[in-house]
Amino acid sequence: MKYFFISDLHVDFYAPLSRNVSTLRKYFEAFFERNFLPADACCIAGDIANDYFTYVEFLKFIAEKYNCVYVCLGNHDIIMELSGHFGVDREFKTSEEKIAYFVAEADKRPLLELFLFPRIALPRKFGRRKHLASGPHAHSNETGVHRCKRQTPLALM
Repeated sequence: MKYFFISDLHVDFYAPLSRNVSTLRKYFEAFFERNFLPADACCIAGDIANDYFTYVEFLKFIAEKYNCVYVCLGNHDIIMELSGHFGVDREFKTSEEKIAYFVAEADKRPLLELFLFPRIALPRKFGRRKHLASGPHAHSNETGVHRCKRQTPLALM
């Protein structure tokens, strides 16, 4: 299995601050072509975007490109910016609320694993807890089968 590792994407510095998904996806596609390599799985070690909407839309986009995507949150992903260019985080009162939103969105995508370092306990109202304490542990779902398996392989270019 071939893995591609990358970090510090900061895609919201290269895409407009927009809530238009098709506009964002055009920028994501160009960003992907310039910065990503073919592989079976992609591991993103944080700092995808400050803006929560751009972050989630990029996760949806990148999950379509690889058989599996592993993501760790970075400081820019969870930062609370209430004013300035990325001042749209006013929808969350705390970083924990923003993280819980990311976890809930990641849980909707079976080919995406979002790991929280260090272990962060989220309130149960945000659904299934998903975190990895530390070290080389394998993450699995309730059945013990790894969730990041695609039935049919992607054609990688």
